[in-house]
Amino acid sequence: MSRPWNAALFFVVFMSPAAGQTPLGTVISFQGQLKEGGMPVSGSYDLAFTLHNDTVPISAVICKDNVNVVNGLLSVQLDFGAGVSLFNGEQRSLELAVRPGDTGDCALSTGFVPLTPRSPVTAAPYALKVPGVDGHSLDAADGSPADVVFANNVGNVGIGTNSPQRKLHVSGDAVLIERAANDAAVLLRNTLNGQINATFGLKSTGLSTGYAYFTDAQQVGTLFLQNGNVGIGATSPTRPLSIRADADGDYFSLRTTGDSERFVLKMDTTTADLLLVRDGGTERVRFGYDEPAVETAGTIKTGVLEITAGSDIAEPFNVNVKSPEAAGVEPGMVVVIDPERVGELQIAHHAYDRTVAGVISGANGIKAGLTLTQAGSDADGKHLVALTGRVWGWCDADAGGAIQAGDLLTTSDTPGHAMKVMNFEKAHGAALGKAMSPLSHGKGLVLILVNLQ
Repeated sequence: MSRPWNAALFFVVFMSPAAGQTPLGTVISFQGQLKEGGMPVSGSYDLAFTLHNDTVPISAVICKDNVNVVNGLLSVQLDFGAGVSLFNGEQRSLELAVRPGDTGDCALSTGFVPLTPRSPVTAAPYALKVPGVDGHSLDAADGSPADVVFANNVGNVGIGTNSPQRKLHVSGDAVLIERAANDAAVLLRNTLNGQINATFGLKSTGLSTGYAYFTDAQQVGTLFLQNGNVGIGATSPTRPLSIRADADGDYFSLRTTGDSERFVLKMDTTTADLLLVRDGGTERVRFGYDEPAVETAGTIKTGVLEITAGSDIAEPFNVNVKSPEAAGVEPGMVVVIDPERVGELQIAHHAYDRTVAGVISGANGIKAGLTLTQAGSDADGKHLVALTGRVWGWCDADAGGAIQAGDLLTTSDTPGHAMKVMNFEKAHGAALGKAMSPLSHGKGLVLILVNLQ
């Protein structure tokens, strides 16, 4: 037959030791009053404590043997451990079972009478969910320093600071992060509607000197550091800065404060080794190994211009063939003004022609050094014609006699050929320039210093 015991239990604060002493443990002190038939009892009793949730016990039984009760008052200390799983913020209650003392081994559960109702576990100034927590901070294991981890009123967390300025604020000499193989050491993600739309991470490439940053949801490496070299999109940078172009060939862009694209450097995906400089969508400068090596719609200003791949100054003209004897238009042919077509030339076919204009460039491997043109205007055409400078030109030594270096040259009756000036009066205004190489007889190429007179 059960005995009409009942108890009033009180959770009593176990005070923290002073700074420098042993830190607060996990022991909880309980006090209560035990009554039988409504009257306080005195004597020795065995007490069994069990922690419950709403329905079932969740802790092992803590048995206290031969507890001395005086006028109903009892005091015991219970240790449920760190209580990470027991005291998790959910409602808990404490069940107490009683039997007379000296009944036997307290671990034997026979003879215990549970008291009802169970007593609810209420909040206490010290929570044992995490030892060392004082409500908003976590101290070191030995109590010093205090507030190693600190959370302020707005939810910012500080490590090494009790004044965190962001959601996570770390203050100290160093941060050491050890990662598992192939995992990012640091990974920050921004999500929108549950979808990852931006990622920033730091990950070792497997090389002791290399690290890779990631900036998109697919975790494709965009910035690599290796052996002191920086690679943007380049996984193995071999220069202080190596940049790999994107799918459109763009390398980088410069923008105004209004985010308007003003300057873009790119590689043309259709032409090898060609770089374009754009202002917005307008191409301004082109660089490449193929022709043209440099192209711009603006003005080039320089102190000294040295041309190393040509020797004459030329303009492009459309050249017509009106002489039946002329086979066609070839480099080295002498040309004159076409009176029937404005801005165009024709193959020379009369001696001492005062409309002489120059020599078609390109014969014997010498290219035009400087070209003057304006596309789509009267200053445009198909053939480059040397107006001054050195150019190889066709000459007829039989028409005016053997040619020596220094001889003045003019047009001849042989289509496209020059000859030596024999009649200086007729040559006035019809002189093409001077010979710089000889031609003793027949037709052949002569190096001509073009100097129209």
